[in-house]
Amino acid sequence: MMKRQMVNLWVGCLIGLFLMCVITVGCGVKKPPLAPEAQPPEAITDLIYEKEGNSVTLRWSVPQKEAAGSAGLGGFYVYQGETRLTESACKDCPVLFYRIGQLTVGDLYVNDSLLSTASFTVELVPGFEYQFKVVVFSEDGLTSPDSNRVSITQK
Repeated sequence: MMKRQMVNLWVGCLIGLFLMCVITVGCGVKKPPLAPEAQPPEAITDLIYEKEGNSVTLRWSVPQKEAAGSAGLGGFYVYQGETRLTESACKDCPVLFYRIGQLTVGDLYVNDSLLSTASFTVELVPGFEYQFKVVVFSEDGLTSPDSNRVSITQK
Protein backbone atom coordinates (compact mmCIF):
# COMPACT_ATOMS: atom_id res chain seq x y z
CA MET A 1 0.00 0.00 0.00
CA MET A 2 2.77 2.39 0.93
CA LYS A 3 4.55 1.63 -2.35
CA ARG A 4 1.41 2.41 -4.33
CA GLN A 5 1.01 5.77 -2.55
CA MET A 6 4.62 6.61 -3.35
CA VAL A 7 4.07 5.79 -7.04
CA ASN A 8 0.89 7.91 -7.12
CA LEU A 9 2.73 10.79 -5.46
CA TRP A 10 5.59 10.46 -7.92
CA VAL A 11 3.21 10.37 -10.94
CA GLY A 12 1.30 13.37 -9.54
CA CYS A 13 4.53 15.35 -9.19
CA LEU A 14 5.56 14.50 -12.76
CA ILE A 15 2.16 15.53 -14.13
CA GLY A 16 2.30 18.77 -12.14
CA LEU A 17 5.81 19.50 -13.39
CA PHE A 18 4.75 18.78 -16.98
CA LEU A 19 1.75 21.11 -16.69
CA MET A 20 3.90 23.88 -15.21
CA CYS A 21 6.32 23.56 -18.14
CA VAL A 22 3.51 23.66 -20.71
CA ILE A 23 1.88 26.67 -19.07
CA THR A 24 5.09 28.69 -18.70
CA VAL A 25 6.76 27.72 -21.97
CA GLY A 26 3.69 27.46 -24.19
CA CYS A 27 3.21 25.28 -27.19
CA GLY A 28 6.12 26.74 -29.16
CA VAL A 29 3.93 28.37 -31.81
CA LYS A 30 5.21 31.87 -32.49
CA LYS A 31 3.26 34.89 -33.65
CA PRO A 32 4.31 36.78 -36.79
CA PRO A 33 7.09 39.27 -36.09
CA LEU A 34 6.03 42.82 -35.30
CA ALA A 35 7.64 45.82 -36.95
CA PRO A 36 9.40 48.15 -34.50
CA GLU A 37 7.47 51.26 -33.60
CA ALA A 38 8.23 54.19 -35.84
CA GLN A 39 10.19 56.94 -34.13
CA PRO A 40 9.07 60.55 -34.66
CA PRO A 41 11.67 63.20 -35.46
CA GLU A 42 13.29 65.19 -32.68
CA ALA A 43 12.20 68.81 -32.12
CA ILE A 44 14.19 71.75 -33.46
CA THR A 45 15.87 73.53 -30.53
CA ASP A 46 17.85 76.29 -32.27
CA LEU A 47 15.22 78.37 -34.09
CA ILE A 48 16.49 81.95 -34.49
CA TYR A 49 15.53 84.94 -36.63
CA GLU A 50 17.06 87.83 -38.52
CA LYS A 51 14.85 90.88 -39.00
CA GLU A 52 15.37 93.35 -41.82
CA GLY A 53 12.76 96.05 -42.36
CA ASN A 54 9.32 94.47 -42.67
CA SER A 55 10.58 90.94 -43.19
CA VAL A 56 12.01 88.28 -40.93
CA THR A 57 14.04 85.23 -41.91
CA LEU A 58 13.75 82.22 -39.62
CA ARG A 59 16.75 79.86 -39.47
CA TRP A 60 17.35 76.48 -37.84
CA SER A 61 19.64 73.47 -38.15
CA VAL A 62 18.56 70.59 -40.37
CA PRO A 63 18.51 67.43 -38.22
CA GLN A 64 21.05 64.71 -38.87
CA LYS A 65 19.73 61.35 -40.03
CA GLU A 66 19.48 59.83 -36.53
CA ALA A 67 17.38 62.78 -35.27
CA ALA A 68 15.08 62.84 -38.30
CA GLY A 69 12.90 59.91 -37.18
CA SER A 70 12.95 56.27 -38.22
CA ALA A 71 11.55 56.95 -41.70
CA GLY A 72 13.87 59.84 -42.55
CA LEU A 73 13.39 63.57 -42.89
CA GLY A 74 10.35 64.71 -44.87
CA GLY A 75 10.59 68.43 -44.20
CA PHE A 76 9.37 71.24 -41.98
CA TYR A 77 6.10 73.01 -41.22
CA VAL A 78 6.41 76.68 -40.25
CA TYR A 79 3.77 78.15 -37.92
CA GLN A 80 2.93 81.73 -36.98
CA GLY A 81 0.88 83.28 -34.20
CA GLU A 82 0.17 86.98 -33.89
CA THR A 83 -1.32 89.48 -31.48
CA ARG A 84 -2.23 93.11 -32.18
CA LEU A 85 -0.12 95.50 -30.16
CA THR A 86 -3.29 97.49 -29.34
CA GLU A 87 -4.87 94.46 -27.60
CA SER A 88 -4.32 94.09 -23.88
CA ALA A 89 -1.82 91.35 -23.09
CA CYS A 90 -3.17 88.12 -21.66
CA LYS A 91 -0.28 86.24 -20.06
CA ASP A 92 -2.17 82.97 -19.58
CA CYS A 93 -3.98 82.96 -22.93
CA PRO A 94 -2.71 80.41 -25.45
CA VAL A 95 -1.30 81.66 -28.74
CA LEU A 96 -3.25 80.48 -31.77
CA PHE A 97 -0.75 79.25 -34.37
CA TYR A 98 -1.52 78.56 -38.00
CA ARG A 99 0.65 77.02 -40.67
CA ILE A 100 2.18 79.60 -43.01
CA GLY A 101 4.52 77.40 -44.98
CA GLN A 102 6.25 74.12 -45.61
CA LEU A 103 9.73 73.14 -46.71
CA THR A 104 10.31 69.64 -48.07
CA VAL A 105 13.61 67.78 -48.18
CA GLY A 106 13.81 68.59 -51.89
CA ASP A 107 13.86 72.31 -51.03
CA LEU A 108 16.97 71.75 -48.88
CA TYR A 109 19.32 70.37 -51.54
CA VAL A 110 21.90 72.46 -53.39
CA ASN A 111 24.20 70.71 -55.89
CA ASP A 112 23.11 67.29 -54.57
CA SER A 113 24.09 68.23 -51.00
CA LEU A 114 21.67 68.62 -48.11
CA LEU A 115 21.97 72.06 -46.51
CA SER A 116 22.91 72.14 -42.83
CA THR A 117 20.64 75.14 -42.15
CA ALA A 118 17.08 75.74 -43.31
CA SER A 119 15.52 79.19 -43.67
CA PHE A 120 12.08 80.66 -44.28
CA THR A 121 11.29 84.35 -44.90
CA VAL A 122 8.04 86.04 -43.84
CA GLU A 123 6.72 89.56 -44.47
CA LEU A 124 5.53 91.33 -41.31
CA VAL A 125 2.73 93.86 -40.94
CA PRO A 126 3.35 96.74 -38.50
CA GLY A 127 1.34 96.77 -35.28
CA PHE A 128 1.68 93.09 -34.33
CA GLU A 129 3.71 90.89 -32.07
CA TYR A 130 4.55 87.67 -33.94
CA GLN A 131 5.53 84.26 -32.64
CA PHE A 132 6.98 81.52 -34.82
CA LYS A 133 7.70 77.84 -34.36
CA VAL A 134 8.79 74.97 -36.61
CA VAL A 135 7.71 71.32 -36.62
CA VAL A 136 9.75 68.58 -38.31
CA PHE A 137 7.87 65.90 -40.27
CA SER A 138 9.22 62.53 -41.36
CA GLU A 139 8.69 60.77 -44.68
CA ASP A 140 6.00 58.59 -43.09
CA GLY A 141 4.08 61.61 -41.75
CA LEU A 142 5.12 61.57 -38.09
CA THR A 143 5.75 64.98 -36.57
CA SER A 144 8.13 66.24 -33.93
CA PRO A 145 7.17 68.27 -30.89
CA ASP A 146 7.16 72.05 -31.46
CA SER A 147 10.49 73.83 -31.75
CA ASN A 148 11.49 76.62 -29.45
CA ARG A 149 9.48 79.78 -30.19
CA VAL A 150 10.78 83.13 -31.31
CA SER A 151 8.89 86.39 -30.73
CA ILE A 152 9.18 89.53 -32.85
CA THR A 153 7.44 92.87 -32.36
CA GLN A 154 6.78 94.86 -35.53
CA LYS A 155 5.89 98.44 -34.48
